Amino acid sequence: MSASPRTTLHRTTAPSPAPTWRRQRVQIPISLPAPVRDAPETEWICRFETAGLGEDSGKEVCGVDGIQALELTIQLLGVIEELEQLSLPDG
Repeated sequence: MSASPRTTLHRTTAPSPAPTWRRQRVQIPISLPAPVRDAPETEWICRFETAGLGEDSGKEVCGVDGIQALELTIQLLGVIEELEQLSLPDG
């Protein structure tokens, strides 16, 4: 992946039974949208990596153009943020 802007999210977890919270650093780098090699006029992808969320893996989101691919990636990251109970450092 090329150098890309990074957004750092934090996972807040409460181990049982004590209600003490700890923070875990999670970085999700997002690549710039790029045309799909086989269909550059009709399909674009945006890649991101979920490092620090259990299984580290790269994912791709497709769109009909670069803007849609990026927008869908940001929406998917919002879903991941909610499911994984993540929050930005300021809350």
